[in-house]
Amino acid sequence: LVQVKPAVGDYYKTCDYGDIIEVNAALLQPMKKSNPGAFDYAQYLKSMWGIYGCMYPRSPDQIRKIGENPGWLLKFALELKKKMICVIKKTIPYPQSAFLGGVTLGTRGGVPPQMKFEFQATGVAHVLSVSGLHAGFIAALFFMLCQLLKIPPKPRWFVVSVGLLIFTLITGARPATMRSAIMYSMLLFFNTFGLGLKASTALTIPVSGCLILLFNPLLLPSASFVLSYAAVWSLCYLTGPVQAFFEKYIHSSFFLIFFLWIFLLTAITIVDPALFKNPNFIPFCFLLFVLSVFLGVQLEKLKHFEGLAINRMPPLVHGLVLFFYAQFAIQIGMMFPLSAVYFHRLPIAGVYANFIAIPLIGLIVMIGFLAGLIGAFFSAIGLAPVGTFIALCLNAGNYWLTKAFTGTAHFFFRAFPYPFMPTFHLKWLLIYYFSVFLIILYKPILDFVFAFKEKLKYLSKEEIYLRGSLLVAAILLFVFFYNVKLKKEKTGKLSVVAMALGFGNCDLIKTPLGRSILIDSTLAGKGNFNFQNLAAALSYYHVGRLERMVLTNIKPENSGNCAEVLSYFSPRLFAIPYDVKGFLAAKPYQDFLDFLGDESIKEKWDSAYVRELYRNYEKLMTVNLVAARDFARQQGIKSVFSGNNAVPVKTVSKGDILYFEKVGKEELVIKVLWPPKKFLAGTDDDLANNSVVLKLTYGKFSMLFPSDIKKDAQYEMLKDASDLKSTVLVAAYHGHLDAAYGKWIDAVSPSIVLVPYVYTKGYSFYESDISPVYEHLEKKGVKVYRFDRTGAVEITTSGRKVLIKTTKKAGKVSSGESSFEDSLDVF
Repeated sequence: LVQVKPAVGDYYKTCDYGDIIEVNAALLQPMKKSNPGAFDYAQYLKSMWGIYGCMYPRSPDQIRKIGENPGWLLKFALELKKKMICVIKKTIPYPQSAFLGGVTLGTRGGVPPQMKFEFQATGVAHVLSVSGLHAGFIAALFFMLCQLLKIPPKPRWFVVSVGLLIFTLITGARPATMRSAIMYSMLLFFNTFGLGLKASTALTIPVSGCLILLFNPLLLPSASFVLSYAAVWSLCYLTGPVQAFFEKYIHSSFFLIFFLWIFLLTAITIVDPALFKNPNFIPFCFLLFVLSVFLGVQLEKLKHFEGLAINRMPPLVHGLVLFFYAQFAIQIGMMFPLSAVYFHRLPIAGVYANFIAIPLIGLIVMIGFLAGLIGAFFSAIGLAPVGTFIALCLNAGNYWLTKAFTGTAHFFFRAFPYPFMPTFHLKWLLIYYFSVFLIILYKPILDFVFAFKEKLKYLSKEEIYLRGSLLVAAILLFVFFYNVKLKKEKTGKLSVVAMALGFGNCDLIKTPLGRSILIDSTLAGKGNFNFQNLAAALSYYHVGRLERMVLTNIKPENSGNCAEVLSYFSPRLFAIPYDVKGFLAAKPYQDFLDFLGDESIKEKWDSAYVRELYRNYEKLMTVNLVAARDFARQQGIKSVFSGNNAVPVKTVSKGDILYFEKVGKEELVIKVLWPPKKFLAGTDDDLANNSVVLKLTYGKFSMLFPSDIKKDAQYEMLKDASDLKSTVLVAAYHGHLDAAYGKWIDAVSPSIVLVPYVYTKGYSFYESDISPVYEHLEKKGVKVYRFDRTGAVEITTSGRKVLIKTTKKAGKVSSGESSFEDSLDVF
């Protein structure tokens, strides 16, 4: 992949498809993922495009055109795409033009980031990536044009298939578009030539999938491929059972009960979604649901409401009813489980927004594509003004449709939450889809049960007892082996994940009993070190709610995403080193600086660094923080209807026990070793030197988290060094020389050191500031993991043996991995 940025030269106007370009630049590896659950740019390029290296020329003299070798079909498609983009830009204003270009031609680059995020949160982001849905609309457009022009069926198949081929090439030949183009062409072929396989989606799904994977098998695990096929598979196999269920059970009084629950749960989702995290609320809802079903049965005995059923709606809305069944099937088969797997979030609004968005996007795509074709056609025959005028007339109406679509996304974005979901365990995913298959195969299963029941009539009692005994024995054997495996798994494993989220601190502790504790939250919005990536890692480790969150200090590299973590992951306790009363009261800028009491900070009051400190503090103050001593959970009936949005805050200092857990004979203890109740003052960095230092002990394993303390604090800690010795040390202050006090490190005496250093422009220090420490530790036989080389480090232990796993294979920085700024998705 060679990416030429606009600052290097305007090659867009001078280069065409098929040109042979000579590039003289460094050959780099694509950026690999640094944290579990993160987007893997290197894997994406490899699976989607077969790309294994990147080049980023920096000046015009590094690039030279040396020849041409165009492929006529793709060249024609891309020339057509250019002309259609010009028509869109001339006939519709920005940002609607960027949106229209994205949904019709696959040009996603110009869509504003906020608009993209609103589409994601609303569950309609699939319209931005040209997919099977769009190809279906284009097929419908060509089909209607053929009917208007009275083209016979056999030539019509050829026209629609060629049109889909051109559309696929124009939009970048993505897996979903290829899948859809192949399937539509096959279905139309069967229909046109009367092969007895009309609308045989069951055949076209595996055939199209095999054809695509034949040319690129690496696509198999990609989100684009899996989601596309999961959606169409759900439509094919689940829509029927869903329809049968609604027609059989959701009628009369049960029709009222069903929609009453839909409206009730929707209202709760909008008004107070935190209720769904309340462990008392879910059982209450279940009991209420059972009661409502019982009342429905009694009501049905008294009066049958004839005509109250979805399938008995007026013929005018019959299409909407079928669309409802299809949406329900997609939610079951694709959206709910795979949103957690691939995106770690659930767009709740999508269930509702798609009822408006999909019909709208159908009109937008067809009108926009038709306008572009007309404009390009008249331009090719020398009548560009005529084509532009016709396209302008069409896109004048399309402008209001795009406004309606973006307005719909904005409305649902504001109305509905967009929560993070813990990623499913593989075994739960298998159980889920096993249940889905039972739904699909319910008729054959029932037939088998009835046939087996009939067969039992002809068996003697002895045969029935024998076969029953064998079945029971098999079940007991399965349960026995499963429990042995389960007991083996529950041996009290502790996991600590030190995340490589840039020049910042962030560590996740997963206790043997499944509790989650987060230490710091790294920088905010710096490259790929933002909250989305942190939350993806938390979701990957199945974190739904935090037991504890610790803010070791309020420096940007520790507190950047703290407010978002507190809001989304609702810790049961938020621990800080500062006096809670003063912390919550120091809201104006000057009061905040006075509260910190660091003279060096006051001297730099107008610097960007101090302003960022305050911005992070301001964001924290938007969270409902309550002093732990004043925090009281609702009791009685109030506890059922309380979302418990408040987060209790507590000051921690030397000697406090942050967390304790007993697993069998082993004890897990997280103890605070620093700061003292009276802070150090007058050091070169009081904020860093009064950071919270934690020590985790589990069996014979111990780990020290010293945050950003420097030599001043380390010198003071040596006065009582009894608790310092640890198996693993997270290097203080990212491994900087200023925090490498030799006697303190000797007192810790670690066998493993983690260095949370990843270069971040504007924050990081020089390589020469950490390499002496790194080299010194290695000479002493200490195993050192630098995050810019290894990515996140996961440590798993049973209290004795220690297993270490890194996200990336350790390699030298000089091996040439691209930076985040370079590794932009240009496709």
